[in-house]
Amino acid sequence: MKLNIPYKKGTVLVEIPDKNLFGIVEPKEVKGSSKENVLKKAIENPTNNLPLNDFLKKHKSILFLINDGQRPTPTKKILDTIYPVMKPYMGKIEFMIATGSHRVPTEEEFNNIFGPYYSEFKSKITVHDSRKDELLQYIGKTQRGTELYINKKVLENEAIVTIGSSEPHYFAGYTGTRKSFLPGVSSIKTITANHKHALSPNSKTLSLKGNPVHDDMEDAVKEIMKIKPNVFAINVVADGEGNIFDAQAGDIIQILYESAKAVDKLFCVPVPGKADIIVSVAPYPMDVSLYQSQKAIENTKLALKDGGILILVSSCRDGIGDKTFYDLLKDNDTPEEVIKATENNYILGYHKAAKIAELAICGEIWAVTDLEDKVLEEIFIVPHNSLQDSIDKALAQKGKEAKVLVFLDGSSTVPLV
Repeated sequence: MKLNIPYKKGTVLVEIPDKNLFGIVEPKEVKGSSKENVLKKAIENPTNNLPLNDFLKKHKSILFLINDGQRPTPTKKILDTIYPVMKPYMGKIEFMIATGSHRVPTEEEFNNIFGPYYSEFKSKITVHDSRKDELLQYIGKTQRGTELYINKKVLENEAIVTIGSSEPHYFAGYTGTRKSFLPGVSSIKTITANHKHALSPNSKTLSLKGNPVHDDMEDAVKEIMKIKPNVFAINVVADGEGNIFDAQAGDIIQILYESAKAVDKLFCVPVPGKADIIVSVAPYPMDVSLYQSQKAIENTKLALKDGGILILVSSCRDGIGDKTFYDLLKDNDTPEEVIKATENNYILGYHKAAKIAELAICGEIWAVTDLEDKVLEEIFIVPHNSLQDSIDKALAQKGKEAKVLVFLDGSSTVPLV
């Protein structure tokens, strides 16, 4: 069978013998018109909060927290629905890009985030910087001892509106809602303390109960709301095209659990069994770096046989991303040494290294990227310049009866074996 595999903003044509193709996996699409008004209904009938119009009318200064360009949140489509409600109050509204530990968005990313609203909003937008201490304020600790340093601008405004989306997340369980605060507008120290919990076996995809990363994030929100109780959360679940499947609004803690149910329906896709070979795509914009693309490895490895080959397909257009995880992998001779080093001295990003090392112990990671071969070879990943060539070589290695699963959006699809 011939398949068009997403790469950058285009596709690459490959051919896989029918007898070897075990399945083509992608998130379900949102079809029909039944979902068109779910967001409008949500903001008019929020959970434990005033309708959005009344919330905006009530408060004197409102800060909207917006996801950056490395998240798949369909912010522009959300704005299409809520802008008519916002428009009368634009004089008291500002925006902050909740980058967490990420870099400042590019101009292209700003346009992708805000669409036609960017020119109007531009002068009202600031970008969070987790590494600038002068922008941050200490407000307390979570139950797990995470010290909370939050952007002062969040505390200076009378009210906060968060705009986010939920997808499967490989150690927080699900993205969405509380993520706008932690890591969104938190210090690098706070983010590091929280993400260290990713090393726990209970920090895993589609898991909230008993997940220490999630529990710590939720504690952080509760601490923030002791100081800043006026928070209105907007959270959607959308397909790969940005079509909204589910929308929740109101209480930032409660609505996550409803969004999680919708994520399970949209992103969890049954597969016929575990495969010898997996082709996992990190599609645009999740292909921004190797750091971000790792999610496409972590999600889809759930359907890989022991000793199998996982082929990552990602341009990694900005390179490797945060170097911390890369340096840890590069500076150790074996995956086992990487895991031991992670446990002995955690630094933000080490959880990425540990997850890659775990897979390298029980299988093989190959990759088709724009990175130099040496960059991948130094971190237990086998580079390939051609996706077709890598598939052919994997089939030759695994035998004539080898089964291949293709994930067209490995960054946000979770296989149910």
